[in-house]
Amino acid sequence: MAFVLWRAGLAAILGAWVTAAEDETSLEGDESGPGPEDEPVYPAQVEAGGAYVSNKEAKAFYWRLQMRPVREGEMQAMLGASFENGWPNPFGKSAEDVASWLWNDLLASNPFGNYGVLVPWPEEDDDQLGHGGWVAYSRRQVCYITAKSFFGGTLWNYDSGLFRLMEMCQGACDFRASFATLLAACSADETLADGKQGPMILTAKANAAPEVSDVRALAENVILESSGLRICDYDAGAGDISNAETVPESGCVPRTASNPGVDFMTGGLEGQVTQDISASWFGGYLFDAKACGLGGGQDERLSVYFPEVTVLAYFLSRSMPYPQVRQPVWFLGARNFFKNLDGTARFDSPLVLSDLPVDDRDLETITLEGASYQIDRSRPVVVFMSESQGFFKETKHNLALARTNRLLGQRDMSTGKFAFEKQVRAWYRSMALDSYDEAIRPIFKKLSRSLGAGPWLAGLWWGDSQLGFLAAWLGQALAAHTWGQPLPLDYYLYADFTENPGNMCYLLPGEACEKCLETCQNPDPPASAYWMPDEAYFNGRPCVPDKSICGREGFDDVVGAFLGRSVAEAWREIEYKVATVMPGHCLKSCLVTDNTLYFHEPQCEMRFPLQFNTIQTKAAPGVSEERVAALGNFSRGISNGHTCLMRHRQSLADRRPRQPSPESRKVNTESLPEVSWKPAADFGKAPRPPRLVVAVAVVEVFVVADVGMIIATDGQFVLPVLEPGLRLRLLLLNHDSSRG
Repeated sequence: MAFVLWRAGLAAILGAWVTAAEDETSLEGDESGPGPEDEPVYPAQVEAGGAYVSNKEAKAFYWRLQMRPVREGEMQAMLGASFENGWPNPFGKSAEDVASWLWNDLLASNPFGNYGVLVPWPEEDDDQLGHGGWVAYSRRQVCYITAKSFFGGTLWNYDSGLFRLMEMCQGACDFRASFATLLAACSADETLADGKQGPMILTAKANAAPEVSDVRALAENVILESSGLRICDYDAGAGDISNAETVPESGCVPRTASNPGVDFMTGGLEGQVTQDISASWFGGYLFDAKACGLGGGQDERLSVYFPEVTVLAYFLSRSMPYPQVRQPVWFLGARNFFKNLDGTARFDSPLVLSDLPVDDRDLETITLEGASYQIDRSRPVVVFMSESQGFFKETKHNLALARTNRLLGQRDMSTGKFAFEKQVRAWYRSMALDSYDEAIRPIFKKLSRSLGAGPWLAGLWWGDSQLGFLAAWLGQALAAHTWGQPLPLDYYLYADFTENPGNMCYLLPGEACEKCLETCQNPDPPASAYWMPDEAYFNGRPCVPDKSICGREGFDDVVGAFLGRSVAEAWREIEYKVATVMPGHCLKSCLVTDNTLYFHEPQCEMRFPLQFNTIQTKAAPGVSEERVAALGNFSRGISNGHTCLMRHRQSLADRRPRQPSPESRKVNTESLPEVSWKPAADFGKAPRPPRLVVAVAVVEVFVVADVGMIIATDGQFVLPVLEPGLRLRLLLLNHDSSRG
């Protein structure tokens, strides 16, 4: 106690000194606050200027005595220095106007009352919200935190990510310009006049992830139509779509060669939630990259365009080395400050101020913990990741396979940490209303009318764009079911999304896929529009170029095949058909005919010849090289032994597929003439994909990624009994086709 009183007395002396010598003053009279271990903890509903609300306890932190000395004139200079070409007078305010308002209004009093700054407590899950936590700050409080940190302020015992970001990013850069623009908006905001707190900004995190078994149980009673799937063809050239609705025109206008259109990132559709493809936290790897400008992936770019989101996301964590709020997390009441950031990021620089209202025209009245507040309704943001970060080593070879949806690890149908089931759960957890505290659910429902999303899973985590679409579709059907009102999935198709450009084209069939790939690279996106590791380029170019694996069917065919079925039924079939091929069934390619996603098409039977690519072949004694070549088109197929790519050749219509008997699922080598098995290298241990040697001509062999294979001889199918998802050695049947 004596220590606290001594510091308080010292603060009073210093306060008198800086008042007498205004030229050397700090932003305001410094708050000394309690000692390092003495910050009090307050109950969840602490009174702090009538604005701060949370479902967690609160802890008060106080500004340090030593702040960067900033006179009002220096404040003005620092604001102007944030822009390369000088202060642009945002909202009609000069730098002098903004500095004057900051000095005489915002920083003349504390919007937290006598509490310094309140932060949700205790820390959990590497941030201040933990699982299921939420906090609402007023717009004035967010402006106050921004201003304090912008000019060098820090708190005792709370080294937030925001302070570290401000320290790292100095001078003219996009982040600095974004924060300065936010401060200009604060100074012009009519809702903050006369000391008013203004509307609230709500940050809310999801509860801990449910068990996959619980999600599967829910899926039994939900049909896929619950997703409300709507498609926007932004620049992919998808053609006619017959099995899904289209996004309304106010949210879907294709881009031109020189200007952005309207998509889920530019905004335009009222009530459409913007989905941010994140890492485990919001904002990406800015600290690793020392990045202070536009660049990186979608996540980093949205950080610049939504400064209120960035302020809160970085302020609400002090973890090391990534002091950013963890996902899944929603931000409601935040605004997009700039124009032209679409999914391609071709047009996002320089920053162009949006037509941002500085009055109450976009405000809704909400009830929170029994009190009425206002909140901006324009752009809810939800941040969440696929559970696939780091699922393979990013070598040049692996990235080439992954970017063309041909990497073995992309098709994990096991129960492992990167499996398809975990992706469905990740989407469901992030979007299900009951993942969030009951007190804030009415606000979610009031502000959210649809969800806008792009190639989740298949961005810079290099997942399969086909499986990413399916996981999102299934997950959204399950999540929307919890809202008690429609929440359509507005899914946007891009030729050149800012992450993994070109990869979404493989969602399209045939000629449309090929044209989509051409759109991406004619011309290539500018270097400012994307980021990739050097190993991900194709001959120095960013777009995926390979047209050879474009298939005859696309996502629209798959949607049509599954409509009317339960999520659980589709989920099981996807897993089974990707991991194995059911004997006797005609298999319609899920999205790309020459890829490994296959779905059951009733009442037909097909036989597929094996095709190879980059595999060494030899003719057995007595078998000519011509005979080997005639057995299949060797220009396509398995790529380095990793992916089985099969094209159907024959179809016998109007026949029900036969269900395999237990006996037919066993390898019976006696039933096959002169059969032998040749094991290849073990995928799990091989330092590089093995080169397979086909020692004799092969009749009809189905090699199934990650599992095993199916053998077809004269229409008789034999399937090894393998545990689904188990990664085994790849086996090839040696069989002379000339002998039947």
